Amino acid sequence: MKTSVYQWGRLLLWSAPDEIQAALRRPSGSGPFRPVKRPSMFFKNLPADYLLAMDAQKDVLCGPPELRRLLAVARDTGAGLVYSDYVEKINGRFAGHPVNDYQPGSLRDDFHFGPFFILSVRAALSAIEQYGALPGDPDMAFYDLRLRISLEHDLIRVPESLYTVSAKERVPSKKPGGKSEAHFSYVAGENLLRQKKLEKIATSHLRRLGARLPSRPAANRQPEEILWKASIVIPVRNRRKTIADAIKSALAQKTDFPFNILAVDNFSTDGTTELLKDFAARYPHVHHLVPFRRDLGIGGCWNEAIFSPHCGRYAVQLDSDDLYESPGTLQTMVDALRRGPCAMAVGSYTLVNERGKKIPPGLIDHREWTVRNGHNNLLRVGGIGAPRAFDTAVLRRIGFPNVSYGEDYAVALKLSREYRIGRVYQSIYLCRRWKDNTDAELSVDKQNRNDFYKDRLRTLEIKARQQQNRRERFQTTSGSGKTIPDKQPSPANANQIAARKIEDKNQKEFRHSREGGNPESFNAGFPVALRLPGMTKKALAASPQISDRQRVSSASLTSNRHFAEFPGERSKTLPALCRALVESQKKNWPAYATACRGLASAQTRKLSCGDYSVTLQYNPARAISSGAAVDAESIRKRPCFLCAENRPARQSGILYRDDYQILCNPAPIFERHFTVAALSHLPQDIRSSLDALLDIAHDAAPGHAVFYNGPACGASAPDHLHFQMIPSRALPFLNELEKGSFP
Repeated sequence: MKTSVYQWGRLLLWSAPDEIQAALRRPSGSGPFRPVKRPSMFFKNLPADYLLAMDAQKDVLCGPPELRRLLAVARDTGAGLVYSDYVEKINGRFAGHPVNDYQPGSLRDDFHFGPFFILSVRAALSAIEQYGALPGDPDMAFYDLRLRISLEHDLIRVPESLYTVSAKERVPSKKPGGKSEAHFSYVAGENLLRQKKLEKIATSHLRRLGARLPSRPAANRQPEEILWKASIVIPVRNRRKTIADAIKSALAQKTDFPFNILAVDNFSTDGTTELLKDFAARYPHVHHLVPFRRDLGIGGCWNEAIFSPHCGRYAVQLDSDDLYESPGTLQTMVDALRRGPCAMAVGSYTLVNERGKKIPPGLIDHREWTVRNGHNNLLRVGGIGAPRAFDTAVLRRIGFPNVSYGEDYAVALKLSREYRIGRVYQSIYLCRRWKDNTDAELSVDKQNRNDFYKDRLRTLEIKARQQQNRRERFQTTSGSGKTIPDKQPSPANANQIAARKIEDKNQKEFRHSREGGNPESFNAGFPVALRLPGMTKKALAASPQISDRQRVSSASLTSNRHFAEFPGERSKTLPALCRALVESQKKNWPAYATACRGLASAQTRKLSCGDYSVTLQYNPARAISSGAAVDAESIRKRPCFLCAENRPARQSGILYRDDYQILCNPAPIFERHFTVAALSHLPQDIRSSLDALLDIAHDAAPGHAVFYNGPACGASAPDHLHFQMIPSRALPFLNELEKGSFP
């Protein structure tokens, strides 16, 4: 006698003691089936250990041997849910349909287990008993249940095709307004209430995981001293049909600040390159950038733009096949960044076809976002929206992963971990849907790769947030005045080191097709004295002093004073970064520029000492610096000028391997003279820092030499660990050594 088959939303459920009975009791026909009205009571009253679940809109054929395999995996592993790949029958043809492995980051409610899987009754009961009754809505209840189960049990995929599925015959329902693309359906306005319910479930899950974060603070504002206040960034490859319209919409922007356009041409072959060269020749603020490397994705192209000498204070996205909806789009996005101030701001867009006609679901405004919980809910949803705008100083510390899908989502997750995200809810951007969109009509394998990558990003982000919460709880419970073990940033540096792990390896070196693209020539620090396309009368009438510059103390700037970051993977990028830092500091920091000019008055004298010669240098500009008192009492009374809170407000540096900052020495002995200072106030001790010295010397070679000036040798900061880095050619004995001139 067949047991009852139950319907729980889109799922048909039945139980059986073994694979033979499970096959015999498989539901057939269209029902009617008994509804599951109270899921908590339903699971408590089940007599079997496992429940079989099937999509009610599919016909599934799974024989006893395959059922035996699924049940064996469930029993042997103690899994909470077991699912597998399958074969799909479409129009009389059969094709394999693989699914993805479940991971902690598989928080999206549309994770695809396939139309048939096995659920452990014991795991379900444990989840209900531990965390309370399930929601009444079947879709919400299953989503909540599988998240709860995942806390204590594995959700295991068997990478074998263990059943065949085909769609049931049914009459499709017609809805007014046309059909929305599947990956936009979750942000359609009619689904807002459902999304809020799912958000509540996901947030509770993050709280149980220890990965939920409180609302995030605003980003610290920096003085805005760069010629280009904003840069419109357009990565492009083979978009001859759409790139001209995109650039024209960028050129049409009207702002109260100067902006430029950075089109990163990823070696197009369809005529796109010629179009970009023409725009660059006609418009001085359009820059045609071509990477050195040919292995870059969209994320890698973004890195080329943000590390370009032409990149402005803010970087604003424009895809090569999209359009800014009005001349006010750029101004709106920059205003949103300034208001926070925010590290990132996101606008809203309207879906249109190739002809610019609105298509369903129309406006995508991500109304599910809230200041209080949007950064947590971002771990559940598939994206954050467009257009996206960034604080370039913060973005350089994060970097983009070198991929062509999910690169924006990866950056948004990292930034939202530490900073408040600004939102603009009116439509200011047109997203054009056409057959050549990179996310159009994806194969099963490609869709799986995309989904798996975003799930992996979520998994990594969950682990990072768990770690951050553990650190913060430990600091709170340790109490004031107690030494906190483990290497932690000081309170003054906590925001400074917040979001540092660059996952992308291709930054820094670049070239572009126009003259004047030297990476050592940063457009920074010049008052605006020329009329640039797109500038309003208000901007032209403004004082050369930056109109929205803030009065900021040195201490308040420390969290955003990283010029760039060097994580250590590519040694050849450090010298290039150092050269760029020097040029930027000369233009942004007048006192440093003066000190560099003072090197011209330095005098040298060579003395002969038998078989050797000694070169002496005298620089009048360093008379005060070289005469600084270094006795213990003077050092105790003097604020440490290598600590971030005591450094000049205009001094920025390169974050090196998360432990040091490479700074331009404000009283240089040589051109490109750097001080490599520890982020923490540690004693000047070579015994504990020799490995770091060797790492820096390796990364800076062969163009730079690194040396250690001990506390007993007259170092002006003997109480703060640091090294000096200078061009190798500046040391005569190194030149002699290279020539083999020593006897």
